[in-house]
Parts: sequence; structure tokens; C-alpha cells
Amino acid sequence: NLDSSHIALARALDEHRAETAPKTCPNMEGCAMYPMLSLAGTLKTWKTRYCTGQFEECERHKLTKIGRPVAPDLMPNGVRLSDR
Repeated sequence: NLDSSHIALARALDEHRAETAPKTCPNMEGCAMYPMLSLAGTLKTWKTRYCTGQFEECERHKLTKIGRPVAPDLMPNGVRLSDR
């Protein structure tokens, strides 16, 4: 039998795991840019930063969140590839 202190410890551990688990962008699967960011080694840093890290900072995510269209060539930092 688990006593109440063991149950409390298990809950605290679950909460800690949830807080420290990597967060992923909820739009990853439908994002046109995500497959490109998964290809080359240098682009993987973008994926790590935005897709599986600070996705709230991604310009693509911000536009999707407010229901605005997202240009296929819009990078997570807001720069369009067609502008380069």
C-alpha cells in the first residue's frame, strides 16, 4: 500500500517532469517549413530553437495562432526566403 506521503511524492515528481519536459510547437505537423528544417544540419538549429523550444517566438506560429495566412517561405524569425 502506498501511503499519502508516497502519493504526494509521486505527484510532485510528475509535475516536475511536466514542467521540465521539452515543449514542442503544436503546429509542427502542418508547418510547411518544418520538413525543410529537419533536412540539413545547419537548419536543425532552427528546429531546435523554434519547433522544439521557444515556439512562442516563431513568426509562423504567431500568425497561425491568430488565424492569419502563413507564407510558405516565411522563416521562424520572420524573414522571407524570397526576400533574400
